[in-house]
Amino acid sequence: MASISVVVPTRDRREAVLRCVASLLRQSLAADEILVVDNGGKDGSAQALKSRFAGRVRVLREPRGGVAHARNCGIEAANGEIVAFIDDDAIADDDWLERLAACLRETGALGVGGPAVALWETPPPPWIARSSKALSSIGAFSLGSERRRLDGPRDFLGGANCAFRREVFDAGQRFLFISTGRPGFGMEDVEFSTRVGRLGPVYYEPSARVFHYIPRRRLTLAYLAACSFDNGRKKVAVGRPLLPRWRQDWRGVDAWMSAFSLAGYAVESLRRGIAHE
Repeated sequence: MASISVVVPTRDRREAVLRCVASLLRQSLAADEILVVDNGGKDGSAQALKSRFAGRVRVLREPRGGVAHARNCGIEAANGEIVAFIDDDAIADDDWLERLAACLRETGALGVGGPAVALWETPPPPWIARSSKALSSIGAFSLGSERRRLDGPRDFLGGANCAFRREVFDAGQRFLFISTGRPGFGMEDVEFSTRVGRLGPVYYEPSARVFHYIPRRRLTLAYLAACSFDNGRKKVAVGRPLLPRWRQDWRGVDAWMSAFSLAGYAVESLRRGIAHE
């Protein structure tokens, strides 16, 4: 059985990361090590982790802000043949690691990830609940109910629930820190999983679930507008096309989000064009 390291980036979410780590210690297939990377937090998370889980968790510190830096710090310190990633505000299903490892073993894939099932602070409005695009933007991620290989640029894995073989990192692959836009709206996981998918097979495994906390503040048009605009800017930064889904993207909240994404894409393209003149 391949050894497994789990990397948990965290910043100022003490109670959430304690719940996350507790779920990792309940796994049917135990991790060989759990690495929590404190990304410049000031709420005492590191001390609380060391006190509650002494000897069972390694706490690292990465002063450079950004989840990509935190994940890369964990990669450098990890010893496992498989390196899995989960967000600090997520709770792993009891067989999460077992399901990820089984998919990697059965498919020979370089990477695998699963759904992030929403744990709502408050029930979402219907216009969000009906839109897979809106749900994905706020952290409730799914690619369906069947195991399948990622196929094409629209497919990706979420950083809250993924794992990759050590050989990916030994070959020099790391998460890309995207400085464009606001740090709270990331696309590092999208960029990384699609990049690895060009090197070899990457799979989606629906049975490998985590439960992702979705705060009330994300359930607004303002949040989705800011997220969409920033995603448009960051697509320019990483050379990712807009990839409209045509009919799906031109009605309801999806059309509204697409318009903001297009605006961000245009603004960033123009900014870079002026800078290069």
